[in-house]
Amino acid sequence: IGIHAELSIVGDDYELLKETLHEKFTEHELLIITGAVSKGKADFIPELLTKLGVQQIFHGVAQRPAKPLWFGKNNRHVVFAMPGNPVSATVCTYVYLLPWLRQLMQLKNQSQPTAILEEDVEFKPMLTYFLQVKIRCVNGKIYANPIKGNGSGDFCNLALVDAFMMLPQHHSKFHRGEHYPIFLIR
Repeated sequence: IGIHAELSIVGDDYELLKETLHEKFTEHELLIITGAVSKGKADFIPELLTKLGVQQIFHGVAQRPAKPLWFGKNNRHVVFAMPGNPVSATVCTYVYLLPWLRQLMQLKNQSQPTAILEEDVEFKPMLTYFLQVKIRCVNGKIYANPIKGNGSGDFCNLALVDAFMMLPQHHSKFHRGEHYPIFLIR
C-alpha cells in the first residue's frame, strides 16, 4: 500500500532486543514485531514494550492461529507484536494490520468478501478459526476449499492457499454450502 518499511532481524537475546527496540523507537512511530510475544522463556517483547512506556491495549485474542497477538501504544508509537509462526503472522497482517493501515491512511477499506465453504469442517475449541482455503470462482460465486496444513508453523502451506476463511467462535461444526467471510492473501 505504498509504505516504506525498514527490516531488522534480532535473535532471542534480551539485551539485544532491548537495545534494538530502543533504537527503533527513536526512528519510527509504528513498529511491527513478529516473534517473542507468547509465553515462552524467550518471549521478552511484552515486558520490553512495557519498559519502553508502551501501554498494552490487549494481549491475546480468542482465535486460532495467532492467539498471542499483542497491541499497544503510547503518545508517539503504535506497536503490533505478532506471533512468530508464519501462518499466525500472515493472519495478523491481513486481519488486523492492513485494515488498520488503510484506515490510518484514509484509504477506502475493501469490502469483506464471503465465500461458500466446499467441505464440512469441524473445529472444537471455541475460538474464531481462520481456515486456510483455496479459492475458485464459478458463475460469479466464490467457493473456498479447505487446505489442510501442519499448524501455524507450516510456512510451505502458505504457498498453496489464497485466503483465510473466518469461522465464528461459537460453533464447532461448519457445513458445506455455508457462507463465511474471507481474507484474500493473493
